Formats: sequence, structure tokens, C-alpha cells
Amino acid sequence: MKRTLKQRIRDQRRRSGRQRLRKLADFLETEVKRGWFDLGTFATHGFTKKECGSTACALGWTPSAFPRSGTKLARVAGVFIFKFRSLTGFTAGAKFYDIGLGDSLDLFSPSFYPQGKTGKAAVVRKIRAFLKEGN
Repeated sequence: MKRTLKQRIRDQRRRSGRQRLRKLADFLETEVKRGWFDLGTFATHGFTKKECGSTACALGWTPSAFPRSGTKLARVAGVFIFKFRSLTGFTAGAKFYDIGLGDSLDLFSPSFYPQGKTGKAAVVRKIRAFLKEGN
């Protein structure tokens, strides 16, 4: 059966989202020091990759992993929040990685990790398991 243009576009977006997740996992694993990762916050004070004392979660590291993607950390009410296009937070993460909001929460929210298991290694494992399952 021949696939419609709409189906082919959707499949391409899904592949791109999966490639982005794979790149994020690789970036977290190789570029982000353990002390630079905090799943509990999008980013801390004046966050930049090299600024001493600043930390970020997986979504907070996305603008560094994808510098020309249009993702950014926006300051809202004194805190940094992940932004993509007009969307913010986990909804923006879902759109950027082309996954459902539930999957975005499951991968990027500390509420969906066991207590004490919110380090970057746990997040990388969860992303890789998600990709392996074919989501």
C-alpha cells in the first residue's frame, strides 16, 4: 500500500526526533560533567556550558546540543525554562523531539524517575531504552 505524503512527512519527523534524542543522549554522556547535570531544574543562574556552578537538566542542555535549532532557555519569573518556538517546558520538549507529551514527561521530568535515580546516567539510559523500544 502506497503511503500518503502526510504519512511520509510524519515518518520523517519521527526519524528526525529519534535522531535528536540519540544525539542528546550522546551529548549528555560525553560533554556534560556529572556536576553540571540537575534533572530538577531546566537551568540555574546565568547558565552557559562553561559557567562554574551552573547546572541544567536534559531539556536545559538541548540548546547547547543543538545550537542552531531555535531552542533556548528563557527567563520567566526569575527562573529559566526550556523554550521551542512558542512552546515552553515539557510541551516544547515534546514538539522538538517529536514525541508525545507523556513521553516528554517520562524522559525529562524528575517525577518519572525513582527517588535518588535522577542523574545524567539514568536519563541517558532511559532515553536509549525508549529509542530501543522503537517509540
